Parts: sequence; structure tokens; C-alpha cells
Amino acid sequence: MPPSGVPLPPASAALTDSEYVRLASVVMACAGGAGKIRLTGGEPTLHPTLVPLVASLAKLTSGTVGITTNGLVLHRSLPALLAAGLGSVNVSLDSVDRGKFRAMTRRDALPTLLKSLRLCREHTDNIKVNCVVMRGFNDGPGDFEGMLRFGEELDVDVRFIEYMPFSDNGWDGESKYMPYSEMLSAISQTSYALSPLPPTDPHDTSKWHSHPSSPRRVGFIASMSTPFCSSCNRLRITADGSLKVCLFSNSEVSLRDAMRDGVSDAELEAILRGALGGKERRWGGSGELEELRERSKGNRAMTAIGG
Repeated sequence: MPPSGVPLPPASAALTDSEYVRLASVVMACAGGAGKIRLTGGEPTLHPTLVPLVASLAKLTSGTVGITTNGLVLHRSLPALLAAGLGSVNVSLDSVDRGKFRAMTRRDALPTLLKSLRLCREHTDNIKVNCVVMRGFNDGPGDFEGMLRFGEELDVDVRFIEYMPFSDNGWDGESKYMPYSEMLSAISQTSYALSPLPPTDPHDTSKWHSHPSSPRRVGFIASMSTPFCSSCNRLRITADGSLKVCLFSNSEVSLRDAMRDGVSDAELEAILRGALGGKERRWGGSGELEELRERSKGNRAMTAIGG
């Protein structure tokens, strides 16, 4: 989160719940009803009608409806969300060290987040904890061991994510970016001995590992060092209704404007398929990390895209 916060668009720019549901129904029709729907951020638990929105979306898919959240107020709505059909929860947690958590988030809220996580674990086991690793901040063997021990104690999957370049997030290459291979090297210095698991889903973005002391998995999202663009089947629709076929692409198509201009569902599907046809082979069209870094300056901030 930038020190100055993030600019909030006017409410009229955001999709309405009925527009969310309509777009989801068109996407699900394209996917044969087999896709997953995930509500990300900003912070989805602040959406005033999140519970009925989840209930409406859950009726559209044979997959799961999930959320990615910072977890700070998840405990307030979790029982109602689960009853509405919420099937999975991803929680962003970059450190279990209270001081580092406060430095990263600018609030001393780690106990509140842990309260939400423990409550969540009482009701579902479909939980992943996501940790973005930044060199010089949470990249030491002790940081990895603390996160792995936390995942083991709570009985949840933990995923370590390579730091990625986006507008205004301070990504400057080697000084903060830690590749997957170095994460494994740091973990090898801890008491955790990881073993790679064979892939079970050709579209999975995570490299999964096991460790002997827990039935839960440890994952790595290595989008920088080992791009998985050729197998990625994810689409992102921003809160203001723009379609991004790649997280790193500067190209967007406004589905909100198309809907408000009166297009039919068939025309919406044609727009979707046209955008998919223009998807680049790697990193939104970038060939090297430095090129991706430069292109990221014209992209949205991650807080405006969603995870």
C-alpha cells in the first residue's frame, strides 16, 4: 500500500452487483460452466453487499467462488459468506513477525488477521496463505521457517510469491526481487525439507511441494523466474469493468461501457473472445524483465487490478 493511500474512483465508475453477475454468467457460458470465480481487491470484505453477491455468483458455476482478502475484517462476515456459498479463501500475509507486518501494512493488526484466519480454519480447510517475498525484508531462513511453521500449526497451504513489477510498487529488479530458486535455497537452511509434487492441473500457477511433518502443501508462484503464461487460463475484470487477459498487460477492454451501451450477451461474448485472441505469449508482450519493468509503469497499480 503506498504511503499516500490509493485514489478511489467515483461509485458510478464501479460495476453494480447485477453487472458483476451478468459478466460472470457470460464468462461461465464461454467456459462451459466449469470455471472458478474469485473476488479480489482492493479488499472484497469491504464491499457492502458481498454476501448476496457471493450467493448470486455461486449459482452460476460448478466450480468454487472464492475471495482473496487481507483478512482484517473477515471474521465479521465469514459465517454468512460460507452459508452463501463461499468455497475458498486466500489470505495475504507477508510476515508472521508483528514488527515486519506493521512496517509492511502500516497498521498493527497482525493479531486481528490471525483471529480471522483461525476462525476461518474452524469452518473450512480450503484456505491458502499468500506471502510475497521481498529481498531484504522477509527473505531470511527465519522468515521462511516462521511462515512454514505457522502454516503447519494452522493446517493451511502456504504459497510464496515472487515480487512482481507494477505501477508505483517500488519494484526495481534485483534489489527486492527474490527468485524461486533462492527461496528454495533459503528454506533448505531451515528444519523443513521440501519435496516437489507432480502437477495435477495443467493450468495451476503454483509449483507445489510437500514436507514430511504436514499433510498440507507449500507452493511457489514463480511468475518472474519461470513464467507460466502459455498455460495460464485466468481472466481478470477490474472493479470498473475492464477486462485484462493478462495481469502484466497494459491493454484493457471496457466491458462496463459495452454493457451500458446496450450490447447483448452474445455481443459481450464476442468481445471477450476477441480480447482473448489478442493475448500475448508472455508477460503481456514483454520479452525481458527490464522491458516488463518499463511496461509496468503504464499498467495499473496492483491495488486496482486485484490478485
